[in-house]
Amino acid sequence: MRYFVGDFFQIADCITEEMQQIDYCINRIIDFKEAEVQKTFVVKHGVDEDLDRCKYKNQHFILYIPHSINLIQMWK
Repeated sequence: MRYFVGDFFQIADCITEEMQQIDYCINRIIDFKEAEVQKTFVVKHGVDEDLDRCKYKNQHFILYIPHSINLIQMWK
């Protein structure tokens, strides 16, 4: 499919300042690269302190699980 310079300018003229602000906000909040890796919605670090704390606790909990399983198996 071929696009012409005129088509580009016609599309660019339709982009409003509100659309640019929405784009800025979305890209400030969503971590698209990590979302693609995790196959789920991912909020960037620093957007919300409570969410950052939850993510930190969750990451450390996940790292602790294999160690806990090993301890349980030792007690069997």
